[in-house]
Amino acid sequence: MSEHAADPRDVIRERARALRKRPTGAEAVLRSLLRDAGERRIRRQFAVGSVIVDLAIPRRNLLIEVDGGYHAAQRDRDEHRDAWLRGLGFNVLRLRNEEVLVQGVTVVARVHSFAESDDAQGRFRLATRTGRASSYALRHAAE
Repeated sequence: MSEHAADPRDVIRERARALRKRPTGAEAVLRSLLRDAGERRIRRQFAVGSVIVDLAIPRRNLLIEVDGGYHAAQRDRDEHRDAWLRGLGFNVLRLRNEEVLVQGVTVVARVHSFAESDDAQGRFRLATRTGRASSYALRHAAE
């Protein structure tokens, strides 16, 4: 009997599920601030293809990354991820932990500067599907 490699989609789903169980302090604070400010639906550790983002707000077509200090060492990787996500049609907002923890009101205002609409939510769904299909195609092209 031969063993098969785990389906990459299942691996990503499990990783996102594990990350949801242990959010960073800044992620939890931001989610709480946004909920207190009336944000209705906030998805945590949201997978787009093989990329997992910290928070997603479908009605604003917005993906949010909350970065700790280690991100300074991987700036090129983060810029590449952001460019890929923007290329799919998402709005991307990258925040530092300190911004969230010290300037919460300003951060919430930045999030609210992205328009909320049914159209944005439709673009979010389309970009999510495109990202998943794109990752799937890249993965199978390499085989």
